[in-house]
Amino acid sequence: MKKLGYMLLLSSLTLVLSACGDDTSKSSLNPSSGLGSLDSGLSVDPNNSNSNPNESGSSGGKISSSEQPPIDYTIGWSQDVLDVMEPHLGGHAIPFIDLPGRVLATWIEASSGYSSSTVAHLSILSTGAFDAALAGQAKLTYQKAGWTVDFNRETLQMHAEETKLGMKVDFYGEYDQNDGSTTPQIDVYYNEPFAVPASGAWRSATVQALASIGVAAPHMLPYTYLGTLAEETVSISTTELDIQGKVGGWDTYNAKILAAARKAFAPSKKWAESTATVTLSSGYYSTYSYTGHSFTKNFADGYTVTAVLYGRSVSGYSSDPKTPYLRVILSQQ
Repeated sequence: MKKLGYMLLLSSLTLVLSACGDDTSKSSLNPSSGLGSLDSGLSVDPNNSNSNPNESGSSGGKISSSEQPPIDYTIGWSQDVLDVMEPHLGGHAIPFIDLPGRVLATWIEASSGYSSSTVAHLSILSTGAFDAALAGQAKLTYQKAGWTVDFNRETLQMHAEETKLGMKVDFYGEYDQNDGSTTPQIDVYYNEPFAVPASGAWRSATVQALASIGVAAPHMLPYTYLGTLAEETVSISTTELDIQGKVGGWDTYNAKILAAARKAFAPSKKWAESTATVTLSSGYYSTYSYTGHSFTKNFADGYTVTAVLYGRSVSGYSSDPKTPYLRVILSQQ
């Protein structure tokens, strides 16, 4: 019996070896067997001992450094600071500086006098201490963000520029003679370059203002560039408002602004162009009229949206540079 059992065991081993064969090039996971879903989809050359399925470029492999999203160096500012910063910097924010203490942002309007003058700029200050570590970190941040940086090692003052955005930043310590302390101070100067965005959108504040006069979906006003990414709104009545563009930009860029408007309010989108007059009242007896380009669209539910593009000075004086405005009117039949 022992000999018979031994012979049966040898026969079984022979059958197993015959079934497997000696062809090692065949895969044990044949897609036709129903196990093909286990295949990772990677293509590895069996003749290349250096093949690595985790190399960049292989399906399911690592993401190459060129595909990594760029670092946003502006993250960190509080919402209170951004609410002042972005509207005055064309919708942009400057690279973040981790200022100690309480941080306050204020927009300083331009002014002139007999002895001195002030250029419009954003002022950011804090109640914390200004030191070499803070100044050095700010310098490093702006260099990494791609700004052109000049740094004075003795005074710890930094001057940084981003020409594409039209921004200049001065960061320094402000000395207080009363208590002998030095606190951080940031001055931001902005000259927004004229650049029509490929796919722009109204600011959220503008969308809310349009909705307040009834101009919202399905009667939403298409976005059109008025020389700035930080347009402002001026309420005229419950059904009218002005969207103000770049201050003083009409005289220089009116042809380009008009071209952008004609693209936004195209006839193919059922907007009709004509000329129109916008009248403004100043006091009880004074009125001023401005001729502009009117774009009108009639909707099936009886509503009509009219947008009149025109230029006028912010001050009201005809001798001052003109600013682009878009008068938006909602009417109903």
